[in-house]
Amino acid sequence: PTITLASPNGGESWPAGTAQAVTWTSTDPAGYVLVELDRAGSFHSYLGYALMADGQLDWDICPYIGDAADYTIQLIATGPCGEPVEDAGDGPFTISGSLPPPPTPTVTVASPNGGENWTAGTMQTVTWSSTNPLGDVSIDLYQGGAFVGTLGTAAMSAGSFTWNVCPSLGDAADYMIAVVGADACGESVQDFSDASFTVSGSQPTPALTITSPAGGETWSAFTTQTLTWSATDPSGTCYAYLLTFIGPNLQDVELIGSAPMSGGQLAWSIDQCHGRLAGATYEILMTYGCEQSPLAAASAAFDITPVGIFGDLNDDCLVDADDVDILAGCASGPAVAHDGTPQCQIADIDFDQDVDDADFAILQRCLGTAAAPVDPSCIQ
Repeated sequence: PTITLASPNGGESWPAGTAQAVTWTSTDPAGYVLVELDRAGSFHSYLGYALMADGQLDWDICPYIGDAADYTIQLIATGPCGEPVEDAGDGPFTISGSLPPPPTPTVTVASPNGGENWTAGTMQTVTWSSTNPLGDVSIDLYQGGAFVGTLGTAAMSAGSFTWNVCPSLGDAADYMIAVVGADACGESVQDFSDASFTVSGSQPTPALTITSPAGGETWSAFTTQTLTWSATDPSGTCYAYLLTFIGPNLQDVELIGSAPMSGGQLAWSIDQCHGRLAGATYEILMTYGCEQSPLAAASAAFDITPVGIFGDLNDDCLVDADDVDILAGCASGPAVAHDGTPQCQIADIDFDQDVDDADFAILQRCLGTAAAPVDPSCIQ
């Protein structure tokens, strides 16, 4: 793939506090683009991610960002073999009209700050101090310098967080805590433990293998299937996610539900929208173990067969006011043939060549919401 920044590409003047679009063109787009803001040739902040094929990232410019005429944008991506795919603005652009920033907050970890020995499976208190506190902080766990997971969040002003140390976290003497917040523009404000602390007394680490789906199944939307797994040293809760793929590319991740790891099964009611994505395959991902240190197991690929819903005239897996509008536009009356357009053929729900109150009655019976189950009689 190639990528070329279109805007801001040099010379633009954007007001602070406004919504702007960073845009680009690409050939053979693949994967995601990281959008980076630089100032005076040095890193300033990451603005976010977007699909390369989307060609755009919406940016809400912080009102306090700071006026300058030397901002530039960098687009950063990788090709299928890991090769860099990048572009930058041909020249700097300007941001003006910034407001005076509020005082910058600071955080300082107080405990664990080095030398503590905490027992797995116990409740412990992470504490910190702050100045000019603003918003929430995340409490992150590191081991050997590597990120393990987020323990939770709390108000920066709270100064403490109760941590239920996972029984199977794993014994080690090189854990550290980071308390991470943000300033008024979303830039990171953080502090780490000054030195490592120890976790001891951990239970054996569990392991899980998905047994159903085993791969190759074809399940139908609107059916209930049972996800099953085997486990060794099971503990706590496991979470099941549906992964949707088009070819090798991940399209979506959806939480199916959770169950005790020791139970070995979870019922899954497949909703009406699954299977609608042409060419898609599906996998199940299950996470388990500590919430802050999840392990994962994935199934082999399987298929979902889609089903239709009477009254879903725009094929969005929901019967709602939009479908009523379509039907109203095709209404012809009893025994009066509709105009034969594809849309009105769909609006002829009872297949009697007209669009009338009988079709409206079916649509009304099948009305629903995104959260409500569909009447079984509405399934085609």
